[in-house]
Amino acid sequence: MGQIIFSDSEITIYRKKVPPLILVGLSVIIGIAALIPIFATGFRIFYGMGFHFGLIISYLLFWGITIYIFRIILWNTNGKEILNFKQDKIIYYADYGLFKDGRKEIHTSELFFEFLEQPESHGKIGSFILYEGNNKIESVLNISRDEFEEIKKEIKTRYLTA
Repeated sequence: MGQIIFSDSEITIYRKKVPPLILVGLSVIIGIAALIPIFATGFRIFYGMGFHFGLIISYLLFWGITIYIFRIILWNTNGKEILNFKQDKIIYYADYGLFKDGRKEIHTSELFFEFLEQPESHGKIGSFILYEGNNKIESVLNISRDEFEEIKKEIKTRYLTA
């Protein structure tokens, strides 16, 4: 599990760090995927084959893979989820370090909470969902049931007791 930090205006849930060997493996894949189209271009130029439309496809494909895996590395090194408290709403986003993603917001008028257990944890670990009407915020990071109860208590104290 990660670490949860409560502040006046937000709750931050940090992702547990992954082993460095996995990050090294993903970095090698990034290097290979980024270099394949460059080598293919150099090969075609060296042998005088000229431009081919397939080169554009290879750049798009392999550099798309590179960007995707780079996002995975950022999430596994700097990933955190932030619940930002405003006057009458909660704003959620995932912070990757270099960019933010998955921004959602829900109003706090009729707020419901749900804990989604991981089957192999026997109810001890899971993620959570905050509902308000048809809108929902779903966490992707696993937390303990006790941490969920702390988050639930903090949100209820802030919004549902007024």
